[in-house]
Amino acid sequence: KSNSEGQSDTGTTRTPIALLNSSIPDFVGNYERKRSLMSTLVANCKTKIEESTIPVESRTPTTDVTTEPPSSAVNLASVDFKNCTYICKPPNNGTRFMMHMPAGTVCDQRNKKCPESGPCPTPPSPAC
Repeated sequence: KSNSEGQSDTGTTRTPIALLNSSIPDFVGNYERKRSLMSTLVANCKTKIEESTIPVESRTPTTDVTTEPPSSAVNLASVDFKNCTYICKPPNNGTRFMMHMPAGTVCDQRNKKCPESGPCPTPPSPAC
């Protein structure tokens, strides 16, 4: 089991590959697919933060030095495939907020996909 700092309970630091592979279910795919999903989730967080904090009128190009703003993060433990949700952590200790996974994200071992909103579809109960 790991904590939010990427260390195992024994105190040894886990590699990003090991942390991602142990936190994201195998039905998502191989390491590259897991990494791609996490990149998409982080990008969606960043887009949502930009949309909610910067009015369109005030978006002006920079003229001199361009610095990369601190990035958003997604806590691996907050990724909930059953509910198709995850928690975004804005930079600079901003207020965390929940987002829905992109429609079409694989959300269970039966290859079900997240809808536009709501939880992962549940398979029909088998008939007796």
